[in-house]
Amino acid sequence: LLQNYAYDIGIFAGLGLALVVFFIVIKNTIVAYNDIPNGRSTMGAVAMQAGVGVLLMVFIMFLLTEAAEIL
Repeated sequence: LLQNYAYDIGIFAGLGLALVVFFIVIKNTIVAYNDIPNGRSTMGAVAMQAGVGVLLMVFIMFLLTEAAEIL
């Protein structure tokens, strides 16, 4: 029973990490988008920020899936 609780805690911690990364990606994309009127950013930079963020989130989900199988 205790081992199952530890497994669940590990899964929820991983999902919490993914949620934090998701919010960081969203925040950085919004900051890049807000810099467009000031001339400090372009739509290409916003698209690159979003694209790299999506790739980062997919990679983290892949790692979480692999870690869940090991647990």
